[in-house]
Amino acid sequence: MPAGYWKGFKPDLIAKDLGDQGGHAGYRAILWTSTSPGTFTASTVIPFAEANDWPFIDSTRYAPEDMRSWFFRGSAVFPLGFDGLHSDTEEVDTHGCFPRWFDSTVVVYKFKTPWMTVEDEIWNDAYGYVMISADGQSMALYHLWGDRANLVLPI
Repeated sequence: MPAGYWKGFKPDLIAKDLGDQGGHAGYRAILWTSTSPGTFTASTVIPFAEANDWPFIDSTRYAPEDMRSWFFRGSAVFPLGFDGLHSDTEEVDTHGCFPRWFDSTVVVYKFKTPWMTVEDEIWNDAYGYVMISADGQSMALYHLWGDRANLVLPI
C-alpha cells in the first residue's frame, strides 16, 4: 500500500489518518502530534523514509505568510496535485485531499517514491512530502499517486 509504512512511524502519536488507496490511484494524509518539543525531526524522518525506499530530495522552509494562499474551498490545505507541490497555483480539486493542520513556520521535506502519477496521459514521479512544525511537535505526511482518472476524491 503506497505510503502505508508511515503508520509504523511513532504510531502512538498518530492523530489523524486520511486516505483512499484504490486499485489504480490514491492519496494519504497523516497527522502526528506530541506535547513534547523536538519530537519530530529531520534526523529521524529522513532515515525512516530512506529505509523504506523514499530517498530524500530536498527541503523548503515556509513561514505562515508563505502559506496564506494554500486554501481550497475555504479550508487550509497542502497544495499537492498530480504534478507535485505547487504553493503558487490556483485551487486544484486534489488539494481537498490534503488538510493543512498547522499554520506555524514549517519545513517541508520532499522524497522520491517508487510510485508514479498519470494525468492526461502524462506520467510523472509521485513524490511524498513530510511537513514538520518549527517546534517539532507536529508532523504531517502527504502522498498522491496513480492515474487521475481513477482517483476517488473526498466530497
